[in-house]
Amino acid sequence: SHDKGKDSAGQAILNEKGEPNPKYWAFWLMSRYFRGKAVSAESSDWSTFSVHACLNKKGTVIFVANKGDYDADTGSFIPNQSAKTAQIQVKGLPKKLLKKLQIKEILRFGIDDPYVIQMEKTGVEIDSGTFTYEFQPLSIYVFVLSGKGLWKEPKTYLHVNPERVDFGPHETGSIE
Repeated sequence: SHDKGKDSAGQAILNEKGEPNPKYWAFWLMSRYFRGKAVSAESSDWSTFSVHACLNKKGTVIFVANKGDYDADTGSFIPNQSAKTAQIQVKGLPKKLLKKLQIKEILRFGIDDPYVIQMEKTGVEIDSGTFTYEFQPLSIYVFVLSGKGLWKEPKTYLHVNPERVDFGPHETGSIE
């Protein structure tokens, strides 16, 4: 007899212990970020990447899925693939907005991720809505772009090197 309480194939949103299955995180990303007016987005490699974009309160949101590579004969996923680089471009926005766009946030849920993780955005350059990024196979990425209110790195910094550092009322220390 089949035990309907078990979900060994991971087909449900939650497993037997009430923990999220991968479908949950994909649904979570879509429901949280992909609401708004659809806009055009493209990938440099449509056979491997699926790309969708929208405008909402968060900004311009781009979803990129690296579908990975599959064996031509068996149709099976090829394990141990390396990351692939693709150029992503959002289109259909006013040129003035495209020029202002900056990457505000990058999120990923992939085959080896236990949950959605925030990725480092340092070094990802965007020019008029176009950027290049390295994508892990079987992963969904969310790029939140914005043209306003982002922190800009200062041209100069003030370095402070105190002789004494106070760690609070219970411990004090000094740098020698």
